[in-house]
Amino acid sequence: KPEGQDVNTKTGVVPAAAEGIANKSDLPSGTKYTWKTTPDVSTAGNKPATIVVTYPDGSSTTVPVEVNGTEPNGKETDADKYKPETQPIDVPAGGQLPDPSTSIKNKDEMPSGTKYDWDKKPAVPTKPDEKTEGTVKVTYPDGSSTTVPVEVNGTEPSGKETDADKYKPETQPIDVPAGGQLPDPSTGIKNKDDLPSGITIDWDKKPAVPTKPDEKTEGTVKVTYPDGSSTTVPVEVNGTEPSGKETDADKYKPETQPIDVPAGGQLPDASSAIKNKDKMPIGTKYSWKVTPDLSTVGTHTGVITVEFPDVSSVDVMVKTYVDSGLAAKTDNKSITTSNTSYKLREENSNTHIAEAATIAKNKAAQTNKTLPQTDSKSEEIAGILGLAIAAIGSLLGLGLNRKKRQK
Repeated sequence: KPEGQDVNTKTGVVPAAAEGIANKSDLPSGTKYTWKTTPDVSTAGNKPATIVVTYPDGSSTTVPVEVNGTEPNGKETDADKYKPETQPIDVPAGGQLPDPSTSIKNKDEMPSGTKYDWDKKPAVPTKPDEKTEGTVKVTYPDGSSTTVPVEVNGTEPSGKETDADKYKPETQPIDVPAGGQLPDPSTGIKNKDDLPSGITIDWDKKPAVPTKPDEKTEGTVKVTYPDGSSTTVPVEVNGTEPSGKETDADKYKPETQPIDVPAGGQLPDASSAIKNKDKMPIGTKYSWKVTPDLSTVGTHTGVITVEFPDVSSVDVMVKTYVDSGLAAKTDNKSITTSNTSYKLREENSNTHIAEAATIAKNKAAQTNKTLPQTDSKSEEIAGILGLAIAAIGSLLGLGLNRKKRQK
């Protein structure tokens, strides 16, 4: 049985009918509350009003209450200024409720720092087309709040559980020096190490940078999973006292680039994933904080710590593409010597002889690898060795002539 309670409001503001029911949590999910007649709040004072309580089976009852209108205190609150508009939430039958902020249609019009919580958490529909109802509490930066009803619609389950169904990102506040720069959005995800490899974390709604210590702003972070599903979570940014001295981590912003690695290969040096390392200060160090999985083909994610000369550091996420084809391509390449080019330096005749011999040796090895297995192989090698001997003789001649000129 619904129990009525007095409702306090400011003159000119009609409260939600649900605020007049004290025991909403005892009533069945999906129960609706409406005013039989809109209460008169044009003037201050207690006014009688009646709430119609309609149950999911269509039956209803009425509850008498009093609405107490009070004069505004002269200062308009955020709850007076802003009016949240709700929208139904679609939830797969038997699935999980999303973040309550998804029910607010015009949250982009709300002030930065507004928070959304379940006031009365709706039941999850157990079958498609089933409807349940809850309420969301909207709390503004000035501490004022309002509560709005929200409807949840049951939909057909997709049949396949997505990564967004399996994983739940946990957020944590981000500390930013007042007037500083926002860090990578991944710093706002507390349990990113528990999320699957290959995720991307981006700002969905970039928060404003606090302009003074203890100022709080709020944004949203979008987590996209390897299967393409995604979820958006709110993240709070706290303004802190500036250090007084700008660190290298404040000055420099490492930009990452994807890394291609053959399956089962070795992880390259962490610096190879930093696109703009030539713009980093001399002495900057790069190390793998979280190494990506190289045992399976696909896209994986790692984390690199960039440590600057002043010992300040920043963590950045890097995508790694593990490709089974890379190893095969490497195996099929013709032999490439470590000495890919040679310069004949007129230092002394011994150097010329050594270099010419190296050329002959490498050329012979390369020919041995690439020519077909026929009798002409020996002739080719002999020809090459002949050329090498001629080159050595020529070089010796050059060396002797040079010595004569010097005398």
